Amino acid sequence: MLMVWTRKEHDYVRGLDLALNSYAPFLLAAPSVVLGDFNANAIWDNPRRPTDFSRLAARLSDQFGLVSAYHARSGEAFGSESQATHYFWRRRSRPFHIDYCFVPTRWAQNRLSVSVLDGPPWDALSDHVPLVVEYEDRAI
Repeated sequence: MLMVWTRKEHDYVRGLDLALNSYAPFLLAAPSVVLGDFNANAIWDNPRRPTDFSRLAARLSDQFGLVSAYHARSGEAFGSESQATHYFWRRRSRPFHIDYCFVPTRWAQNRLSVSVLDGPPWDALSDHVPLVVEYEDRAI
């Protein structure tokens, strides 16, 4: 499991893209999960940047065989999420989906459930709401 919190000081997505270079052997050694606060969404993609969220998601899929659990289950496209995971400055009028859990593709095809826990008590605790991903492997 690789936990993520991208920050402006590390150029958000670019910082994670560089970190993936270092963590590639770890992520390729066994089924892996990359999850956390990416502070990114396809709505902010910019073709002039060397790395944007859509390219990062494609890299996670192509190189590491990982897909966003939320998107795999909801069928929604990146940038068109119906459920927010973050409310900028805790304002309900500023919803964004910027938290992700990337899991092995085969997990998304099996027993995977995903939910976003929006509202009380979560909204009083943080500007983010929990993204809950549960996986049950029938082979266990």
